[in-house]
Amino acid sequence: MVQQGIQIIQIEDKTTVINNTPYQIFYKPQLSVSKPHSGKEYFHVPDSATFSICPGGEQPALQPSSLPCWDLMPDIGPSVLDASLLQKQILLGFSPAAGADSSQCWSLPALVKQEFPRQSVAVPLGNSRENGFCTRAIALTYQEHFGVTYLTLSEDPSPRVIFHNRCPVAVLIKENIKDVPKFEVYCRKIPSESSVHHELYHQVSSYPDCKTKDLLPSLCLRTELPDEITSEWSDAVDINSQGTQVVFLTGFGYVYVDVVHQCGTVFITVAPEGKAGLILTNTNRTLEKTIAFRVFITQLSLAVSDDLTHHRASSELLRLTLDNVFLHMAPVAGVLPGEEPAAALFQLHCVEVYCGDLQLDNQLYNKSNFHLLSWSAREKKQSLLSFPKGQSLLASSRDLEEYKGELFYQASSHLN
Repeated sequence: MVQQGIQIIQIEDKTTVINNTPYQIFYKPQLSVSKPHSGKEYFHVPDSATFSICPGGEQPALQPSSLPCWDLMPDIGPSVLDASLLQKQILLGFSPAAGADSSQCWSLPALVKQEFPRQSVAVPLGNSRENGFCTRAIALTYQEHFGVTYLTLSEDPSPRVIFHNRCPVAVLIKENIKDVPKFEVYCRKIPSESSVHHELYHQVSSYPDCKTKDLLPSLCLRTELPDEITSEWSDAVDINSQGTQVVFLTGFGYVYVDVVHQCGTVFITVAPEGKAGLILTNTNRTLEKTIAFRVFITQLSLAVSDDLTHHRASSELLRLTLDNVFLHMAPVAGVLPGEEPAAALFQLHCVEVYCGDLQLDNQLYNKSNFHLLSWSAREKKQSLLSFPKGQSLLASSRDLEEYKGELFYQASSHLN
């Protein structure tokens, strides 16, 4: 724009970072040249500007933080004039590590683009471990609203892929991509005797159109040898088929790769021959399916009518009315008294039925609306009226237990 004969160039990037996690997160926003065909296997963390955002905490109103700037990478020179070749990426970490040893403290770059609305980023924990994991799964979501870009960080409750490395050496994982990738895809390093979270390029690029029946790409494995010696990649591992596969790693030997699909997550365990027995016993089995549901019915009415005596009009004989009916079905832990241990292999479910008001009406005269109350059962009717609606009862376990204690009829049964 021009003001009073002076040309003013204003560069403004409206990007806001929101932290929904209970952790302080450090991030490196970078602007680099897109090189999807570079063929690089490793990502070297460049020395760039580092910023942090405080944890979200328990406050209802989160404090967003405006992204200060995008740091230019060394690969951007005067010859790069096409803006379409530039890409925004962000690195996440739990410590502001810098220097040559900082690569183990920063995640792989996550592309900041509307084309990728959600990514599961594996953020390293540095030298610490958390239940055997050396990473935390953080979901990065991209949203635009009135010209402002919102990057939201939250804990990912269901990571796409989890790698367990039971080998005494570090293992590299490479994804076999058939099509031309839209951005650089790097190898995932799994330290020895550790577990990491991961998300395949296929899952990132196809979200949210990724279907459960889509075939996942195969993976190749390689050991990380000392003295910068490069070993060969193993044969392709099919992660679509559950079970155990055997592959040979150059410089180490044969390893067992066990694949298990559970609740939308692919668990991949790599173990040497000496530790394969535990894997075959614990993970190579049929997965159990758990069924649980809750149903709240405000009023349920059943009627018995006579359609034979009067052909032109139906005559109601009996009507059973149930108020505040609650059905609950959930799996039961443990074995019932007197049950054989072999039967415990099958999941037991407990079905509970609660009723607050039961009334049976008998019609005294034909073709009339007069009903004779023949039987009624209710208890603490006034207290039932003070309870919230069924939606809030299902959300609060404490209110639900109090509500069930006020109902007059309770019945339960176990199903195998």
